[in-house]
Amino acid sequence: MDWMIERGFKPIKATLRKVVPEASGVKSFYFDYDKEYLQYRASQVFHLHANFSTEDMYRAFSIGSSPTEDFLLFTMKIRPESSYKQFFDSIKQGE
Repeated sequence: MDWMIERGFKPIKATLRKVVPEASGVKSFYFDYDKEYLQYRASQVFHLHANFSTEDMYRAFSIGSSPTEDFLLFTMKIRPESSYKQFFDSIKQGE
C-alpha cells in the first residue's frame, strides 16, 4: 500500500519503515520517502491521508524528524474512538 503524504498540494508516496510504541496508547510511525523529491524544514506540518471505507480522511501532523534524517517521523495517540487513528494503527511495515 502506498501512503500519500501531502506536501502543499502535491502528494508524495511514503512506505512505513517501522512503528515504535512510545507510551500507553502513543506510537511513532517512521516512513521512508523520496529524499530527492521532498525537502522540508523542522516542525513543518503535513496532511496524512487514509483511504478506507468510502472516505478519504486526513489529519495534519507535525513532522517529528529532522530534515537531516533519512525518514519522516509522526507520533500520535491512538484513540479507540477514532476510526482514522485505528486505520492508521493497522498499517504494516512495508506498506
